[in-house]
Amino acid sequence: MFCLNADMSSTAFIEPLPVIEFVSQLLNRDVTARMLPDADRVKIKRALRGVKVEATHRGNMRRKYRISGLTSQATREMM
Repeated sequence: MFCLNADMSSTAFIEPLPVIEFVSQLLNRDVTARMLPDADRVKIKRALRGVKVEATHRGNMRRKYRISGLTSQATREMM
């Protein structure tokens, strides 16, 4: 799981929350059910570019990343 970090410098303050929840709020619908249309993917890409996220799925081993882009490939197809 990745969580958005609250210290964004060029955009408005965003509370820490899971990325999937943020995207659901951005699009105002459930995003886990099916593939996203290209228009939604562009909207998400613009909203998340440069945002800092923290990987929380590894217990005590927390890592921080900055989002640089979005792929159209489904995660189940990635290796």
